[in-house]
Amino acid sequence: MTKTTNTLAAIAISVLFFTATTASAGGSRFAHVAAFAGATNSGSSTHLTLGAELEIKPPALLGFIGIETIGERIFSAPAVHVAGIGLAVHPLLGFKFRAIPGLLLAGSSHFLMRVGAGYDFSFTPLIITPSFNLDFVNGQTLKVFGVSVGVGI
Repeated sequence: MTKTTNTLAAIAISVLFFTATTASAGGSRFAHVAAFAGATNSGSSTHLTLGAELEIKPPALLGFIGIETIGERIFSAPAVHVAGIGLAVHPLLGFKFRAIPGLLLAGSSHFLMRVGAGYDFSFTPLIITPSFNLDFVNGQTLKVFGVSVGVGI
């Protein structure tokens, strides 16, 4: 499973950076590429969580709605991976609300629905986003909190 996981992670990172580069070169989209560091709490334990995220706000969606992709690793025993793609809504200033369906991979795959909120602090080109999310998986609610640090391109 480790080799498969590493291969999937390499493909996901390649797609994230290819998409961000394409968006930047086209000049018609805004993209935000970031690294995430935080923790995931299951109620009985809390584990370090690291990941990456990409958000693209196509002009056709008026800049208020972004398409967001996430990939995370929860450092538990055994390790758990999360991947998803969904929508982020920016109603006012730097506020961001997200809804991301995805998969939680822990030996087998489970459907996951993430809802959350954050605030983008922009220090051009640096963007720092503290966030709090709830992951709904198999009748269980996981709390995911942390900070993303990235660049707007």
